Order: sequence, then structure tokens, then C-alpha cells
Amino acid sequence: MHMKSETRYKLGMVTLFCGQVAQMRNFYVNTLGLHEIKEMSSPTFCTLMTNGGSLIGLQDVKASLGGQIATHGEVELGLEVEDVDAVYNSWKADNLEVTSPPINLPFGRTFQGKDPEGHLLRIYNTRKP
Repeated sequence: MHMKSETRYKLGMVTLFCGQVAQMRNFYVNTLGLHEIKEMSSPTFCTLMTNGGSLIGLQDVKASLGGQIATHGEVELGLEVEDVDAVYNSWKADNLEVTSPPINLPFGRTFQGKDPEGHLLRIYNTRKP
């Protein structure tokens, strides 16, 4: 199956799976000077922004629903799209591996899947403040 996708993917967020979100948040905010986006954060997920505008997510691995192993240290590739549900339906129709259905989280609408080698992919669209 080598269909060219009509969907435009934009690398938007890299998520680090953590054992201690609060401790990691303190490191990235207080030590490295990143900015926390409080409207897109929760006790189990913290959204950070670099000076260049890139987003970094800190996800409590124990609270994650997307198919990663139950240890910290994994990374997930976040791909931003216009319509999460349309992309989800397209993935399902193409029999691509989906590890969680679309849900609303503090940062926006999302679902998770895997590439052919098992790398985690988060397909999402952020809520606009």
C-alpha cells in the first residue's frame, strides 16, 4: 500500500514519558527556562514551550493510554493535523495500527498509533486559547 496521503502532517510536539512529571516539570521550567502552558497541562501531563515555539510534553507513563511500555524513557512523535477524527477514520480504513481512540485531553483532541516498526505516534490538534 503506497498511497500518497492528502493529510498534511506538521511536527508539533515531542512527548517524553516520565516517572515523575512534577520533578521533570521543575527541571525544564526552573533549570532550562522553558515556559509551561498551564491551559494545556494537568497533574499527569505538562505542556512546555521552547523559545522557538516547539512543544514538549511530559506524560506520566502510568497514566498514559497509548500503548507504550510501563517504564519511563520512551519518546513519542507528535504530528499535528487539522481534523483528528478524519485522520483517525482514514487510519482505520487503511488498517494502520491505532493504540487509542480519539479523546479530548487538556491540550486538545488526539489519538495514538504506531508506525510499522512500533514507534509511537500521537496525532493531534491543539485547543486554541
